[in-house]
Amino acid sequence: MIEFLNQKLVFLNKSYSNSDALFEDIGGEIFAKGFGTGQFVEKLKEREGNFPTGLNLGNYGVAIPHTDPEYITEQFISVATLNEPVSFKSMDNINVEVPVKLVFILGLTKAENQLLVLQKLMQVIQDEALVKGLMKEKNINDLLRTLEKNTI
Repeated sequence: MIEFLNQKLVFLNKSYSNSDALFEDIGGEIFAKGFGTGQFVEKLKEREGNFPTGLNLGNYGVAIPHTDPEYITEQFISVATLNEPVSFKSMDNINVEVPVKLVFILGLTKAENQLLVLQKLMQVIQDEALVKGLMKEKNINDLLRTLEKNTI
């Protein structure tokens, strides 16, 4: 998982009014930095509308949005911590809103990478103390080090 994390795609303490604004800002950065195609943001929103990615993990919510491989130019994992929760529809029930403060946007092109990354990511997001620690990070390198220590 660590090999796909990119310092240029870590966004700390961001604020958005909704998931579309988040996708436009972070997805725009992903495109501008050469990791996604010109359709990346549109396709990210479209896929999220059809296959919601909000996960309610009890005391906190996480989202893992992604899109199809043809809209990825270089594999990546982007991480965003949010100052205030943004509502995502639940992966389990589209009628339920999940308040999310931690987002992992996946840009993976190979099925074997997707499976491995999702397994590692599930270990990370199910650890409440780890998630709370990630949310408190004020430095990108510290966040990446914390993830690296906890995903090997």
